Amino acid sequence: EEGTKWIPISVEVKVETGEIDILGIDDAGDIYIIESKLFRNEDKKTVRQQVTDYYYALLKLKEQPTGWEKFCDKIKTANKSKEAEPYVFHNKNLEDVIKEHVEEDFERCLSGIKNSFEKGKYTLVVAMDRIPKKLRVSIDGWNKVVDESKYKVPAFALEVNQFKIGDETIAVASTYPYDLAEITRK
Repeated sequence: EEGTKWIPISVEVKVETGEIDILGIDDAGDIYIIESKLFRNEDKKTVRQQVTDYYYALLKLKEQPTGWEKFCDKIKTANKSKEAEPYVFHNKNLEDVIKEHVEEDFERCLSGIKNSFEKGKYTLVVAMDRIPKKLRVSIDGWNKVVDESKYKVPAFALEVNQFKIGDETIAVASTYPYDLAEITRK
C-alpha cells in the first residue's frame, strides 16, 4: 500500500557523512532523505553528492548489529537539538511522532519504517527553488531500474517558487520528474 500522508520526523540528523536536512516518512512507512538548497547557493553542485552520501551512511548503519536502535537514537538526539525547536517533533522520539500523526495505523507504520530501514529502501528528495539540468540528469539516473537484483534509488526534486502578490507570498511547488506515479510504480 502506498503512503498518502507525508510526515517530517526530524531535522539535522547526524550520520557518518554529515547531517540530513530533513528526514521524513509517509504513513505506509517509506523513508525520505531530503536535502534542501537554494539555487543561488554555492553548494548546489554538491547537493547530488550530499543526498547520496546520506543514503550510503544509512545503508552502512543498517549493517550494524544494533543499526535500528542507533537509527532511532539519532532521530531522538536530533529532535532534542536547537534546530528542531520550531517543529512539532521537537523533544520526541520516532514512536511519539508516529503516534501523533498516524494514530490508528501506528503499528503498521512503525513496522513499515523498520522494514524500509532494514531493506535500505529510501527515497531521495532534493528541494530547491530551481532545478538545474544536471540535477535532472542525476535524478533520471537514480530512477533507472537495471534489474530487480540491483539497488534502485528512487529520487525526485521538488522545485519551490515564491511569488509576491501585494502583501502576500504564494509558494508554488512542482516536481521533477513531473509524474511521481512512475517512480512509485517501479
